[in-house]
This record gives sequence, structure tokens and C-alpha cells, in this order.
Amino acid sequence: MEPQLDSFNDSTCARGLNSEPIFSQIEDEDMQELIAMFVSELPDRVASYRDAHLKKDWHALSMLAHQMKSAAVGYGYPSISEAAASLEKTIKSGDNMDQVDTQVELLIDRCCRATTKSDCSV
Repeated sequence: MEPQLDSFNDSTCARGLNSEPIFSQIEDEDMQELIAMFVSELPDRVASYRDAHLKKDWHALSMLAHQMKSAAVGYGYPSISEAAASLEKTIKSGDNMDQVDTQVELLIDRCCRATTKSDCSV
């Protein structure tokens, strides 16, 4: 079965598995600019995940997931980090590779839902 990731394009990104925004858990004002930069780079990262996944480049996808695992937790997005860690673990183990499609979709969904408090008008 081919991956259905083309539904996760930039214009429909927020319509993923769950439309609730994901906010950073870091409230330190000094970090907000860095967090905003991280969130602004997520569309490029999502494009890289899609590309590696569609090419079935498991090595690249594993490396990308590893990088996101560390970065996301550092910027206060543990749910993104958890999704990346699960994807990396599956690829590295080679077990349950049938779960990769779902794990990539979950990671992309969480990246698409990441936002900063300044992005939302209350």
C-alpha cells in the first residue's frame, strides 16, 4: 500500500489527524524567539520526511527522525519528540516496518500542529 502523505501538504497541514494546536511547554520568554524559529522551520522538515519516506530512504528518514527527537524536546515539544523516537526505533530495528507509514503520518501531523503562543490570537 502506498503512503497517503500527499494529503499533508502545506495548505492542509492543520487538517491532520487532530486539529488541536501543540504549544511548546517552555514558557521562558528568552526562549520564545528560538522556539518560533524552530516552528518556522518545520515545513521544510516535513518536506524532508515526505521525500525520504516516498523514496523509501530508510537511512535518511531514520537520521531525520533522530534529529527531530532531540530538537523537539529541546524546544518543548515532547509529543513531537516521542513520535520521532518511535519512528526512529522502528526503522533501526527493522521490525514492524508496516508501521512506518502510520508513524510518519503521525510525526508530520504533530509537526503541522506545532505553533507558538504568539501565532494564536486569543
